[in-house]
Amino acid sequence: MPLASTHLRFAIACSCSSPCEYGETGHGLTVSIFPSIINVWAAGVIADKVVEGPGWRWGAGMFSIIIPVLSIGLIAVLLMGALKARKKGLTEGIPSSWKLIKSRRSWIHLFWVMDLVGLLILAFALGLILLPLALGGGSAAKWRTADVITPLVIGVLLLPTFVFWEWKFARHPIFPAWAMRDRHVLVILLMSFLKAIGGSTRDAYMYYTLVVSFNQ
Repeated sequence: MPLASTHLRFAIACSCSSPCEYGETGHGLTVSIFPSIINVWAAGVIADKVVEGPGWRWGAGMFSIIIPVLSIGLIAVLLMGALKARKKGLTEGIPSSWKLIKSRRSWIHLFWVMDLVGLLILAFALGLILLPLALGGGSAAKWRTADVITPLVIGVLLLPTFVFWEWKFARHPIFPAWAMRDRHVLVILLMSFLKAIGGSTRDAYMYYTLVVSFNQ
């Protein structure tokens, strides 16, 4: 379910930002955040009603019905755009997905375009740095043990390894130099960063804040 939710959010963000001009991408991404204004206040009530009524199993399973139905409009728009592009000849020379899947050359190209090595190094680095925070917690004694120190040291050492790989070997870097000098890109990254922090903070503390502080 978390994987599906991540894919859905990514698809919505791309759909909202892709039609925008280069300098207006941030406005497109803002559109995808609007539902949170309603969800913050409605989610708790809806969750209580579902648990008291159909039960938590339906509460989790109903999204397998709701999301496909609500996605029909988005899928229809994308299919209409694809048909218009095909009629205008804009897709000529672009191989089909099936041909790309069967082609060994396309998989090699995808390997470099995705910068799979860089992604793995960065993922391991962040994972090993964040792991001690969960293992160590607030206990000073645990922070002196090898179980906490070892992954932290390895994770920190992987960060310069990631930078070296991106600088010397990556054909398509995750953080290209030209993009890091573009203020529009930096602002969008900052917005995404703040959105992730805000969303995590809301999910973790909003319910308890409403119940404890505002008696709602």
